[in-house]
Amino acid sequence: MMKSPALDPKHKQWLQVNPEIARKQRAELHNLAQQYQQAGQPEEAIIQAEKALDTAHAVIVALRNPQTSAQTISEDFIAYAALTIYLASRYAEADRQPAADALYEQNQQQLMALTPLYASEPELATLIHSVVQGLAKQPPANTVPGAAGLH
Repeated sequence: MMKSPALDPKHKQWLQVNPEIARKQRAELHNLAQQYQQAGQPEEAIIQAEKALDTAHAVIVALRNPQTSAQTISEDFIAYAALTIYLASRYAEADRQPAADALYEQNQQQLMALTPLYASEPELATLIHSVVQGLAKQPPANTVPGAAGLH
């Protein structure tokens, strides 16, 4: 579990106001984490994955622009879940299974807290519910099928 926010709080607030930029930053940080993992630098990969996940969180809690499509919002929630699984896998590989387990639980709670905001949009509410259920059914992070391919 992240001991402190991976991003500076002022930067995270800025990202919430600028979700389009945050989406790009999220992808860049995830790619950087993967590069560090492939280069045999797992601790740096974890740092970058934490930043990517914190950026993904900034996007899903940002005030919604009415012009943002449901497809984009769906992709934001899927990215948040994927980054949760990716980071939990990195934690588990670093013998930090309690951190991985706590991350799953924390992020499930974050998503459940957001679900009522989408009550008037059944497709998004169902997606969020499915993501929560998917995170709940995750095996211990070091046994995630295909986890080796996520490096």
